[in-house]
Amino acid sequence: MAKQSINIDIARSTESELCDRSLTMAKGIETNASKLPNIPIPPSKLRERVAKIIETRSEINEVKAKLAQLEEQNRMESEQLKSDFKSNAVHVEHTINTTSDTSLAGAVGLKFRDKPSRGNAIEDTGVPTNVRLSEKKNTSGVLLLDFNKVSNVRSYGVIWGYGSTQPSEWPSVPMKIVTTSQNVELPLESGKRVWVAVKSYRSRGIESGWSDVVSRIVP
Repeated sequence: MAKQSINIDIARSTESELCDRSLTMAKGIETNASKLPNIPIPPSKLRERVAKIIETRSEINEVKAKLAQLEEQNRMESEQLKSDFKSNAVHVEHTINTTSDTSLAGAVGLKFRDKPSRGNAIEDTGVPTNVRLSEKKNTSGVLLLDFNKVSNVRSYGVIWGYGSTQPSEWPSVPMKIVTTSQNVELPLESGKRVWVAVKSYRSRGIESGWSDVVSRIVP
């Protein structure tokens, strides 16, 4: 008989395929023990290695599951930290605009936005001015917000808070986004004093600082 060559071909086998083929080999060796008396690696050794691989793979999968859990936990904590950071930054910004104490920004690790060039008016969003609140006739739980329109602006963000004095903590993101500067209806809690501020937005994420805070009792 002509000399035969076996195709081993296991270089690209997956771990699972390799284990299955090894168990098949072990069974075949045992079945043909009399024909393969001097096999170099006995069936018991093959099965032992397969068992170790399966056990280790199980441990790896447990670690991966735990890692995925930790990654998700860390992602959620990071998102909350971003929200906390923004909330404090908004409060610092309001305090600076109220007290004119610009040293507070550097003290807490914040930086002021670069002022737009005078020759590049499109980048100058401008802080909304002349912000005012008024009642809507014969309507409770609503105030009308008006302010001077800012040129070349895409939209405006509005935040508010309640209390007898200006809030010490403000929302980290706008509570209402609008595209007009006139007769903006704010659904509010009747009978409470509300404090409101506005900022403007352009494209590419460019935004102004917050306006002066205005206050009024909600009818």
